[in-house]
Amino acid sequence: MENPSPLYEQWLASEDRTAFLSGLDEMARETLINYDPHYYYRIKEYPPIEEFADAYSKDDTAGLEEYKQKCLDVKAKYPKVTAE
Repeated sequence: MENPSPLYEQWLASEDRTAFLSGLDEMARETLINYDPHYYYRIKEYPPIEEFADAYSKDDTAGLEEYKQKCLDVKAKYPKVTAE
């Protein structure tokens, strides 16, 4: 799949994300905030659902926590764009 949002990648790489957003015109800023480009990047890196199913079916608390942490790490790597 082709990169859906080069603008999101620029925002991710920006040292001052708030300044980056304020430098955009209103249409670009609203598109970046409302389009949810983070989803494309997250979906490629989330752990397989089979890991969750395996841990859940075995009542493996440590496995569930590990799966949850992997998901949180991906979310931290590719945050949602906010106007703040």
